[in-house]
Amino acid sequence: MGSKPANPRVYKLFMSHTWNHGNAFFELYTLLGRNKSFHHLSTLSPRTLSIMRYGSSEIRHEHITRKMKNCDIVLVMCGLYSAYGETMREEMEVCKELGKPMIAIERYNEKLTSPLVKESADRVVPWNSRRIIRAIKELT
Repeated sequence: MGSKPANPRVYKLFMSHTWNHGNAFFELYTLLGRNKSFHHLSTLSPRTLSIMRYGSSEIRHEHITRKMKNCDIVLVMCGLYSAYGETMREEMEVCKELGKPMIAIERYNEKLTSPLVKESADRVVPWNSRRIIRAIKELT
């Protein structure tokens, strides 16, 4: 009798609320999903969006902490700091508090990447599934 194949690791991703910009969340999820050997779950949901949009600062901080606590890694999209600065600051603060690794993904022009995001990230990678997945595996 052969042995059962090992269950593949499922990476739990905290996807920054910056991924709500346009179709970015679905595009990243699809990009990562094309690699059949990489299994992942995301913490982003429609309920999350409502809390981030309408909740008080304390509620947002508590929500980010609760979602991020159980993740393996935090993914932020570069180039949107000016539009999502307050949310990104909160996410980076909680990420640091919890000791979670963070990857900044340069989807657009790297010149738009905030120096604060670059300094906070453990790794900055381009919009490339192999590079993103490699960084996730190396940092977790």
